[in-house]
Amino acid sequence: MIGPRATTSTAGSSAGSTTGSSAASPAGQAGFAGDDARWAACLARDRTADGHFFFGVRTTAVFCRPSCGARRPRRENVRFYASASAARAAGLRPCRRCNPEGAAQDSRDAALIERACRLLERACTRVQLAALARHSGLSRFHFHRLFRRVTGMTPAAYQRAQRAENVRARLQEVHEVDEAQEAQETPGARKAQSARQGRTGRNGRSGRKGPQRARGGTVTEAIYAAGYGSSGRFYAGSDAVLGMSARSYHRGGEGSAIRFALARCWLGGLLVAATERGVCAILVGDDPRALQSDLHRRFPRAQLVPGDRRFQRLVSRVIAALERPALASRLPLDLQGTLFQRRVWQALRAVPAGTTVSYAEIARRIGRPHAVRAVGQAIGANPIAVAVPCHRIIRSDGTLCGYHWGVERKRSLLEREARDAGGAREGPEAPEGPEAREAPGQ
Repeated sequence: MIGPRATTSTAGSSAGSTTGSSAASPAGQAGFAGDDARWAACLARDRTADGHFFFGVRTTAVFCRPSCGARRPRRENVRFYASASAARAAGLRPCRRCNPEGAAQDSRDAALIERACRLLERACTRVQLAALARHSGLSRFHFHRLFRRVTGMTPAAYQRAQRAENVRARLQEVHEVDEAQEAQETPGARKAQSARQGRTGRNGRSGRKGPQRARGGTVTEAIYAAGYGSSGRFYAGSDAVLGMSARSYHRGGEGSAIRFALARCWLGGLLVAATERGVCAILVGDDPRALQSDLHRRFPRAQLVPGDRRFQRLVSRVIAALERPALASRLPLDLQGTLFQRRVWQALRAVPAGTTVSYAEIARRIGRPHAVRAVGQAIGANPIAVAVPCHRIIRSDGTLCGYHWGVERKRSLLEREARDAGGAREGPEAPEGPEAREAPGQ
């Protein structure tokens, strides 16, 4: 469902000039401004060049996309055009293989995988790969490769992430119902209920305790409602799914420990927070109190514990990553968010240091081309500065857009990354120090 990229109405570089019917972004045109760059994109069958220009073959009177899978012609027989209408005006016909006037192959692939994702999200039980492939009209192997290329994960991993998202939502609903009912109860009623539970057990039978029943339902009910086939399968990986035990998550994260520490770096004040699995927040600002308040807002029921001397090793790694943002990808992270948010954040982590992308491009990469606004909201909710590089997002016209920690910090980060990228081409990267192999807080 990704439409072909638009192109500006500039002339074909070697074959006369006619006006195209669509317009490309200035950033896209700059990337393929010369014939040499365009020919290199054609030889590489670069899908990102599709829509920015078309190439025609004089000997066959056919024009194609840069990514066309047909055998490449001789360079002297190739002409470049800014639009399909310009190529037609030159007397060329569209290639039947790549269909340059229709939707790009990436668009068709994304639409197919988006339909498969909606099917997985509606399914109450696990969907087998063979069934998904048949529904999409592809072989199992082709569908698996295509799904992984478009979404960044396998169909099985997507289903696990979807079930995890469902169980988080169910437990949150249970927790909200509990809080609402507790607020309506009188202190006397709560005391009488506690006394009854002490005599008879949670399930109302003397001497025997059944599953923990909350006023809004049980944890077990939430697990089965989320699509898990058994509670044992869920509990085997519940720590990774929820970031804490199911009971703690049901209580709003109450009791889960997050260590944190304040420091200074070249961007200003810094707060680093981590769970046992990795860094869950990197916050930047000038006011230490505001940073701590932001951490508490993001993790309202967690037990916030000041980091000890060993935790400072992790803080030192974070500061080193801020000094050289390309090293941030080596930090152990604990991404806590919805399935959609984590997909957006993982797509951001795949953006190389020294480069930038637009919101629309990230939406395209995760297979949700029309969810640009939702992508922007997920990027705005990112709690891990630099390591999840939301500063590499710019507008489609190439200008800087807002940044949670300040546009000036964003500009400084991009300038530093550009310098580092230039230096990396001149010499090898320094080896990773032994402290980088330490576990969080070890």
